[in-house]
Amino acid sequence: MRAVRTLAVLVLLGAVGIALGRVAVPLLPAAPADASARPEDDPSRPSNCLVTLKTTPLSSQEMGSIKEFKVEEGQEVSERALLALIDDSQAKAAQKVARYRLDAAKEDAGNDVSVRYARKGLQVAKEDEAQGLAVQRTRTGAITTYELNHLRFKVEEAELGIEEAQHKLDIAVITRDVRGAELEAADLDVKRREIRSPCNGRLEKRHKVVGEWVKPGDLVLEILETEVAYVQGYMDARRLTPADVEGRPVTVTVPVPRGQVVFNGTVVFASFKIDSRGLSLLKAEVKNRKNNDHWILRDGMDAAMVIDLKR
Repeated sequence: MRAVRTLAVLVLLGAVGIALGRVAVPLLPAAPADASARPEDDPSRPSNCLVTLKTTPLSSQEMGSIKEFKVEEGQEVSERALLALIDDSQAKAAQKVARYRLDAAKEDAGNDVSVRYARKGLQVAKEDEAQGLAVQRTRTGAITTYELNHLRFKVEEAELGIEEAQHKLDIAVITRDVRGAELEAADLDVKRREIRSPCNGRLEKRHKVVGEWVKPGDLVLEILETEVAYVQGYMDARRLTPADVEGRPVTVTVPVPRGQVVFNGTVVFASFKIDSRGLSLLKAEVKNRKNNDHWILRDGMDAAMVIDLKR
């Protein structure tokens, strides 16, 4: 009976203790509506971290209508891949003319027939002059002074003919180089009507349609660079300086539908500007990776970052 009473007392005391405990434990204060209003307690954990991917806008360099798109939105593209064409029919016609002119100039520059002909003429003129002088020495009066002067003139004329032929050949060589430069300009004019990807990435958006007229500077496409991601957040500028964090390794954790994924990266930027909350922007670079042929890090994802301040 005593044991039963003791057990009852213990049960009663336990219930009272639980009730008292519930009353005594204070409720945790609600999180502020703006979580970025103050930095994290741990300076190695920047607040409000967000994944960003670099967006590269691609604009038209020439005036004309959109002739063709080579890729669709959402398609992955490689660096230097052809994405779109602006009407290049006139540019290609000019390119063809420039190529024909260069071919003709090459023929002229490689043709030294006139030089060889002039040299042969000089050889003959010198032989005629030598024969005239020999006749004069053996048979005085057989060759007049006028005839000797004429033979000498023919030699000088042949020498000048060589100079003129060589000059024309030199001009032909220069003309060939000029035609080559004109072809390079024509080639560039055609290439300026090609819109190519500056990097590996994904075609995020097409801002124009086939047949639409564009002018230089008009936005045509947007490429999202996917191989490298950036995670930006805010550090407590009262406890850390850019020198404390730049170049430091970081661990980045991002939530995904079936869990979370961890990435390693490096702080590549810390702003010298401090906002009214005492926070400074910092940015870490992370190498993106794929899961089932799809990139894990996407622009705008929430993330958590931890800076290794001990290394």
